[in-house]
Amino acid sequence: MITNNPFNNTHTIYFLRSTIIIQRHIKHFIIRKFLTNIYNNLPTSSPIDNRWPSCLKCFIEVNEELKRIFHKWRCYKYRQKLDQIECNKMHEKAIASTIFKDKKLSYARSVPHIFCGDYIKLRQNPKWLKMSHETYEHYIVFADIVHKINRSDGSFVQKLLVVTTKGLLIIDYRTLEAKYIIPAFEIIQISLSPFSDGIVAFNIKPHEKSQKGDFMIISNHAIEITSKLYLVILNICNKPPIISISPKFQLNLLNTKLNVTVISERSPIDEIFAQLPKISKKANDMNIII
Repeated sequence: MITNNPFNNTHTIYFLRSTIIIQRHIKHFIIRKFLTNIYNNLPTSSPIDNRWPSCLKCFIEVNEELKRIFHKWRCYKYRQKLDQIECNKMHEKAIASTIFKDKKLSYARSVPHIFCGDYIKLRQNPKWLKMSHETYEHYIVFADIVHKINRSDGSFVQKLLVVTTKGLLIIDYRTLEAKYIIPAFEIIQISLSPFSDGIVAFNIKPHEKSQKGDFMIISNHAIEITSKLYLVILNICNKPPIISISPKFQLNLLNTKLNVTVISERSPIDEIFAQLPKISKKANDMNIII
C-alpha cells in the first residue's frame, strides 16, 4: 500500500509558492528597469525633440503611450510660456499646415521660417499713420512689396500689399496712395498653384460699385499672406474663404472672365523665385510659366 508522504507535499507547496514569488520579483524588476531607463533617458522639454528610449517588445504599446503623454505634457508647458503674440504666430503656422501641407511644393521650405508680418516696418511710417487714420485701417497683420500682375498684358508692377484686421489694401509704395481697399467680407476665394511659386489670386465678391474685379500678385511670402488673410476673414465672417490650390483658376474681370494656367518648368529642387515667371496672354487665356 502506497501512502502520501507529508514531507513531499509540503515541499511541493513551498516550491510552488517560491516560484510564484520569484516570478513576481523578476517581473517587477523588469518593469522597474524599463521605467528607470525611460526616466534616465528622457528627451529635452523641446516639443521638436523626437528622441525616445527604446524598449523590449513586451513594452512597445506602453512605451508609445508614455511617449504620447510626455509629448502632450511638454507641449502644454511650452504653450504656457508663450505670450499672446507668440500664440497667434503658432496659430498662423498651424493654419498654414492645414491649408498647404502635401498640397503646395513651396510649403515645406516655409515651415522653419517665422511669419514676420510687417517686413518693411510700415507701422513706423508717418505716411501710413496718416492714411490709417483716414481709412480706419490701424492694425497691420502683413505688409510687404509684391509684384502685381497686370491682367491685360501680363506685365508686373510693384505695389505695397497690406493685410489689416479689416481687410486687404494694395498701395502705391512710393506715395502710399491706396489703389485697392477690399474689406475682408468681400474676399470669397484665394487661388494658388500647387508649385513652388509665389502666385496668389484674390477672387472678390461682385459689386456694383467695384471697377476692379479679381487680381493676382507674386510674393516671396505667399504662404504667409494666405494664412494671415484666411484668419482675418474667418474672424470677421465666422467662416473661412475658399482656398483653391490648382494649376488652373479663373478671374472675374468685370463682365469677362480670364482663364489662368500655371505651368511649371522648374525642377522641384530649384530655388524658389529665382526670377519672375514668363506670362503670355491671348484673348481670355493667360499662361504663367514658372
